[in-house]
Amino acid sequence: MRFIKAAPLLLVVALIAMAFVGTGSASAWGFCKKPEPECPEFLRYHVGQVFTGALETGTQAHFTAGTEAICKSSGFEDTLTTENGFLEGTMTLSMSSCNATVAVVHQPWKTEHIAVEPGVWELRITSGGSGQPGFSISSCEYTAESIVLTLEDSSLTGGAPRAIANKELLTSSGCGSGVKGWTATYRESPNFYAG
Repeated sequence: MRFIKAAPLLLVVALIAMAFVGTGSASAWGFCKKPEPECPEFLRYHVGQVFTGALETGTQAHFTAGTEAICKSSGFEDTLTTENGFLEGTMTLSMSSCNATVAVVHQPWKTEHIAVEPGVWELRITSGGSGQPGFSISSCEYTAESIVLTLEDSSLTGGAPRAIANKELLTSSGCGSGVKGWTATYRESPNFYAG
């Protein structure tokens, strides 16, 4: 009889405990609009948020080795599609004002934002389903199974977050066996912080 009377109380305690566990896991990882140690729900970015990036002022996108290609303008859009565990998204990238014919291939790309240390992530780019991410440069295709950018949030940059590309890309068949390196530094908006 005592157990039957205590059952409702135990149920309430269990529900409260589950609520706290759920809250903790939801707020353990994500992009926050302000630098908060435990980012509350109303300050978090959610599915559908678009982060845009443009070349850092005074910089260019470089493709080196073999024939060099330089683009004076480049930008991307990275849209969050999931926010549980890894933050995942889809990215489209553009290149313009180049000294050679440069096109981005196999878009949209899939992105994962993977925590490395406080304020620093890997922005891992992989296939979105239409082929390996990469570029066509002067009619030769250069791709990689994955492209990793270093992503620094606003707490480290003192302003807009920074995404840094420094990646070797393999040539496709018929264009030789060399590699090309892609280097670029982007500034993103809106601002975000570890949360």
